[in-house]
Amino acid sequence: MSKRVNLTLADSVYKDLEAWADSQGRPVANLANHVIEKAIETAKAAGEIPKTQNDNSTAAEFLKALVRGKIPSIKDMAALARSLDLSEKELLEMCDRLFSEKT
Repeated sequence: MSKRVNLTLADSVYKDLEAWADSQGRPVANLANHVIEKAIETAKAAGEIPKTQNDNSTAAEFLKALVRGKIPSIKDMAALARSLDLSEKELLEMCDRLFSEKT
């Protein structure tokens, strides 16, 4: 489930964010979400964010989706890889194995 966060930005930061969002034809909130997601991915990869019990639920949800016959998206695969501390190479190898078995 998505959560809402109230965020206060300096005027100059907001103006830059707004200009960036406008140049991409997307809402400011959408770009802010994207930037925050990327920063969190980077921090997790660097080990700056401790693991939580939610990481186990990511793997469980992924497996349940596979059991239902759902082919995971790249985003789903990336979330699973992060929760399992897999490298990008290991993720790609996992995708290759998974999708080659489906064909």
